[in-house]
Amino acid sequence: MPADLVPNATIPELAARIDSREIFRVLKRLQRTKFLRSGPDIDPKTTNLLHRLSDIGLADPGYDGQVRGLPFIWLANSNGDRVLKYIAELPFYAERFESTLRVNSRASTALGTLSEFEQEAILAKAESLQSCAPASWSPEVVPLGLDKRVYLLQIALDLRAFIRVLESGEIELVDIMRADTLNQFLEQVGAGSKVG
Repeated sequence: MPADLVPNATIPELAARIDSREIFRVLKRLQRTKFLRSGPDIDPKTTNLLHRLSDIGLADPGYDGQVRGLPFIWLANSNGDRVLKYIAELPFYAERFESTLRVNSRASTALGTLSEFEQEAILAKAESLQSCAPASWSPEVVPLGLDKRVYLLQIALDLRAFIRVLESGEIELVDIMRADTLNQFLEQVGAGSKVG
């Protein structure tokens, strides 16, 4: 069911419930794309955040038939748009919600060649790693080399990112490539093993 349009006086209260960079990014992504389909491109964490946005009234779940289980689609709504505009005017907006992920020039160039959806997925996944120690990262994050400072991060079935843990503990996005390009490179250098 679509959320009711809330009065303007309620917008600050709803904006206060956008309390992390992760939920802000999902709301922004949903408003930009107008809808997100449930499926392999939306991980469980994003699905949980979409449920939260729906509970707040900033996203509308769409069902095919009976209203139960996982929605097949998530739709942007006017409440979410108004909350994003309100947040953008807050004095602490940049400090709280803008990305702190370092992106080097090579990765920046590669990002520019990708769709907006892929860009958002890469930045969200890399940013999420900043809140926990490398030892607790998922199996999708593979250390490269003995010093364990550079990692290969699986973004989607065909997309990989290289990240580096800096001395400060911050994460830098180093490069991005398609899985088939990486496999070709590994074959050329004689590594012999392919990435999934």
